[in-house]
Amino acid sequence: MAVLLLVGPAVVHLIRNRVSTRGRHVKPRLSMPRLALAKAILVALAIVQTLLLETTVPGTRYLIGVEIALAIAIAGPALHRRMLVGPPAAPVDTADSSRRSNTDKSR
Repeated sequence: MAVLLLVGPAVVHLIRNRVSTRGRHVKPRLSMPRLALAKAILVALAIVQTLLLETTVPGTRYLIGVEIALAIAIAGPALHRRMLVGPPAAPVDTADSSRRSNTDKSR
């Protein structure tokens, strides 16, 4: 489970960074650290619920599966905007910036 939680988002993040450095990516995209944190919180809550309810409620795992599905279906669209980050900033040419500041001073 740790592989799915940590390695998958890291690989996708590296691939997206490589693609974005080529200038192909201009839209907002999902933040991999935020997504991994949300997944970790969801899994931790499911584990705690399982440990607390397993001895008293029959079919606990099915109930928690339904709860996870409902949580994603209801809270997912609302949290999606918070998971987005803007495109990386364009690199600034320092030589061009210094020329602009010198022309501004001469005016």
